[in-house]
Amino acid sequence: MKRKLLALAFALVLALSLVACGGGGGGGNGGGGSSDKFDYDNGGAYVASHLTGNYSITYRYTYDGDDYLDVTFTKTSAGYFYGLNDSGFLYIKNGDKFDTYWDLGDGFEKSDFFDPITENEVMEKMLFFNWMWYYDDYSSDMKKDGTQTIAGRNCDKYTYQIAGWGVAYKQVVCIDKQTGVCLKWAFDMASVQGSGSFSFECTEFKTSGVTLPAYN
Repeated sequence: MKRKLLALAFALVLALSLVACGGGGGGGNGGGGSSDKFDYDNGGAYVASHLTGNYSITYRYTYDGDDYLDVTFTKTSAGYFYGLNDSGFLYIKNGDKFDTYWDLGDGFEKSDFFDPITENEVMEKMLFFNWMWYYDDYSSDMKKDGTQTIAGRNCDKYTYQIAGWGVAYKQVVCIDKQTGVCLKWAFDMASVQGSGSFSFECTEFKTSGVTLPAYN
């Protein structure tokens, strides 16, 4: 029962994130301010203008202290890679669209199962932008809580917490000062029925020497 309740709570929080850490909000002032208020309104636009060139960002998903999944998002001039542990999908530029490649055990090969997609459709799959949708729903409540180094990068740290009705909840969001990318999203929750924790945290952030996996 405890696992079911925690899984339900996790699902609800994740659902909120996926409809609420990318691009909403009115015109904010970007990052780097000294206010206690949230400084990264309109996060998607801020990232789009500051995260340029090649990059590769890897996150680790942890639930109740156990590592469950590594997720990698890579961009080069040739295309994009969305990696899940040792597998994933390549999106290789072909004219004004992108072909999908997947690894069925013999390396990445073009798949005829998927129609070519636009770059906007590729970007919808780069979910680290989605984790920034919290900027809309929680920005007015989150408070700046110093800085934190994530994957060697200097981040602004924000926290949001609430307690009542037998539930205590704390959320931490860390945002890369240079690019505005959310490098950590974590929460801890405790109630009379149990407790649980969840986090997505960047483990590697590269902007040089970036390559896509080999493909045929």
